Amino acid sequence: MVGADPARARVPTRLQQAVHIGNYIKGDLTVKHPSTARSLRRRSRRIAASLSVFGLVGATFGASQVAAASSRTSKGQDVTITFLNVGASPQVLAYFNQTVIPDFEKIHPNITVDMSTVPWGESFTKLQTSVVAGTADDVFVMGNIMLPTLASKHGLYPLTKFVKNWSVARDLNQPALKAGIWDGVQYAVPFNLDVRGVIYNKSMFKKAGITSPPTTWNEYRVDAAKLVQKSGGQIKVEGADWAIDNSVGLAQTFNLLLTEAGGQMFKQGPNGSATFTGNSAAGKKALNYLVSFYKGGLSSTNFIDVGVAPPPISLGEAAMEINNASALADASPSIASQLQMTLPLKATSTSKPVGMEFVNKLGIYARTKHPNSAWDFVSYLYTPTVLSKWDQLLGEAPTETSLANTPAWSSGPFHAELVNAKYAQVFPVELQSTVIDEDLTSIVDAAIYQKETVPAALAQMTSQITPLLKG
Repeated sequence: MVGADPARARVPTRLQQAVHIGNYIKGDLTVKHPSTARSLRRRSRRIAASLSVFGLVGATFGASQVAAASSRTSKGQDVTITFLNVGASPQVLAYFNQTVIPDFEKIHPNITVDMSTVPWGESFTKLQTSVVAGTADDVFVMGNIMLPTLASKHGLYPLTKFVKNWSVARDLNQPALKAGIWDGVQYAVPFNLDVRGVIYNKSMFKKAGITSPPTTWNEYRVDAAKLVQKSGGQIKVEGADWAIDNSVGLAQTFNLLLTEAGGQMFKQGPNGSATFTGNSAAGKKALNYLVSFYKGGLSSTNFIDVGVAPPPISLGEAAMEINNASALADASPSIASQLQMTLPLKATSTSKPVGMEFVNKLGIYARTKHPNSAWDFVSYLYTPTVLSKWDQLLGEAPTETSLANTPAWSSGPFHAELVNAKYAQVFPVELQSTVIDEDLTSIVDAAIYQKETVPAALAQMTSQITPLLKG
């Protein structure tokens, strides 16, 4: 899932299993890329797919929009800045290469932008190693949990002075803007919100005789039992998919279910200390619920989001999934027309819906030689038409609050993310989140593959994660 913030990618042993990628021609907007041939540097801006193939319209910029988004026009010596556009699909790359970057360079003729991309699953390793090696890109996209580690390693350029005089800052989602602060310093700015809700296939629901989307855990499981499709004892279409991937999707899934069950991952203590509390009664309830889908034959471990194809629901291989609107953007038109996003689940009929929100950000490398030019480019990306189109391509909600009233976000498939945002808990970020999520994913993985019992998995969480909070 795009914006599903990875730590270092685990060894993908699951990739040796049958993975249902299918014959899919990318008409989507958020497909992650395989690890090969990722260095799509922009020296020649030739991309096989044109924007017209995907029905995209090039952004047009009014003078007032450009003035609001860009803090200055850099003048003087010609410079080249590099931009790591993490998780960019071919359509996002095309949009940047054919529209965004050329238009920016017209306004800033002395600045050349050299863009590359890596998949989300590789991004944290890429960013962390390049920061340590002194080779990081001038500007880069980073996920929710990357900020503390990169900031603590002195890898991020402080943006406080830029943001202080940036008129756009007042229009940004303020909690998301604050999520870019570490140790009192603004190190990153938010460009989209990965808001999760229930995505379901309307045609599959109709065929199964289900007249309305589920709202509770019990309804979700009951519906999954009606929706699962099997042949020869094998699941061909999952009743519900739970985001098994080669990154940290299962950690995010467990965290969401834990929160819906009334629990929390950490309990804050004095002086910034924390205690792991994911092994509570709520954690037991959450993990039992998740595992029950695999024990009951409603979900299958053969369906993996490997990052080289859309997730199962976007391929018609799952009837339901907890995801953001990228699932709609990932799907072919025929499937996308059947997908609908609705509210996140509530654990019981008397509880409230609880979703999860991840804040994806833009940062500037601490050792960049061109901080002003890098900021010129970052701030230009907040031109309303640019940010709106970019977030639509990603299937994630914009952080500029004024965009909520524009046609693209006030109705239609993307509007549901803005509605769901009011139910969303901001995903907790700790200094050790990247390592914790790796360990947590591995433990939850063992439980759903039934290599470990739920009690054993919870005990393992305690033994493995508690020491990390003291590190």
